[in-house]
Amino acid sequence: MFVLKVDGMSCENCVRHVTAAIKAQDEKAKVEVKLKEKLVHVETKAPLEKIKRAIEADGYDIIGVEERP
Repeated sequence: MFVLKVDGMSCENCVRHVTAAIKAQDEKAKVEVKLKEKLVHVETKAPLEKIKRAIEADGYDIIGVEERP
């Protein structure tokens, strides 16, 4: 699982955009967004770089990444 700190998320619409960007890379990905903390928890088979590029392409900045078991 990856935990990404994503800057630029401010509302539920942002949550939908980020979730859709991740699901476009891996439709079976499990995504949990904690809007107040600006954290996105992702369980996916897709490479991390692909997920990061998809989120950034939607206009959000990834300011931190943590890999968890």
